[in-house]
Amino acid sequence: MGEFNRAVNTIKPRAFVAENVLGLLNPKFDGFVQKYIYEPLSDYHIIRFEMHASDFGVPQVRRRVFS
Repeated sequence: MGEFNRAVNTIKPRAFVAENVLGLLNPKFDGFVQKYIYEPLSDYHIIRFEMHASDFGVPQVRRRVFS
């Protein structure tokens, strides 16, 4: 995510979407996620949510986190 964060902070888009593994929602990783992923993007209002690929016609049982 470091390069992603650098790109967002350099380009400064009005909005962005990031997709990652479901483990990012695990409370034991919350300090890491906050410090290294969300703090560098503090100029943005970050919303985290889970989506299931199968709900969108993808033939996989895949859960992902979007921000």
